Amino acid sequence: MLKYNFNESNLDIYRNYLKNIDGKDNKDIDLEYMIISDPQFLTCIKNNCVESWKYLKKSMKIPPTLLIDSFISKTNKHIDLIQPTYQRRKKNKIHCYFCPEKLCDNMEDKIKFLEIKCNCNKIYTHIKCGNDFILKNAQCDVCKEYYDVNQYCSSLRSILIM
Repeated sequence: MLKYNFNESNLDIYRNYLKNIDGKDNKDIDLEYMIISDPQFLTCIKNNCVESWKYLKKSMKIPPTLLIDSFISKTNKHIDLIQPTYQRRKKNKIHCYFCPEKLCDNMEDKIKFLEIKCNCNKIYTHIKCGNDFILKNAQCDVCKEYYDVNQYCSSLRSILIM
């Protein structure tokens, strides 16, 4: 082959060999240049895996089957597919909108809480925190509508599904 070197470009190698070889071998040099200028072929040379050579044999327009078969027989390296590992999500505590204390341990717990609604937002709070907020703010600052206050004694999940 052309004794491919990754430090030189494909075109430089091609021009050097055209200078050194007779006119009768130019077709062979053209074919070799076409092969080494193929990006898939270059990737296979870098990886040198059995699977990549087999894929290259099927994907190239004019594959050099003898060369590819010799690479397949020489290499023992295979592609290893590694299953990705994922980090577990942290469970976020469900907390009151106005204070840092938790509202409940999980969505299925039956608790007493307030739902404060306006046209632009829904807020879930402790009853005490919600009542203090409503006494200070009767209207929403954004949409200028009065708050609709509902007190529940149920799970948050049953309210959020509605």
